[in-house]
Amino acid sequence: MQSCDSRGPYYEGETVYTKGVQTHIEETEPGVFKIIDENTVAPEESKVFVKHLDGRIDTLNLEQAQRIADQREGNHNEGNYHHQSGLSNVLFYGGMGYLLGRSFNSQPNPAYYANREVYQRSQQNATTLSRSRATKPSNSKSGYFGRSRSSGGSRGFGG
Repeated sequence: MQSCDSRGPYYEGETVYTKGVQTHIEETEPGVFKIIDENTVAPEESKVFVKHLDGRIDTLNLEQAQRIADQREGNHNEGNYHHQSGLSNVLFYGGMGYLLGRSFNSQPNPAYYANREVYQRSQQNATTLSRSRATKPSNSKSGYFGRSRSSGGSRGFGG
């Protein structure tokens, strides 16, 4: 049996993935970033590589990427949205955004990709990520939803 309400199945719990994303981003002009490559990897290999105009390369883990992506809302509310949105929006509206909490009902934004091929690959990555997603109940210790129990109902939570 699944636990459902208006929020959908397994509404209390932690989302986990068996796949992750590596995203390569390049600054194309001051404050403007484009995704130049993106692919699925093992979840522990999820990272963002950001190449800046000055040649500096930053490597971000998921926690660091989340902090930057979270700046989207603050910048918008402060009226600095256009100036500050570059990297935070690319992180959230690219494939990495799914791991940062963006809904799978929202496709990656093609404006943040360097070209059509990279964008098309990102759509395939989104499907792979969606299929690798599951929700672990946060307060279940045993029984039907317990870790030691397996059932055919654990597949297809992708939305």
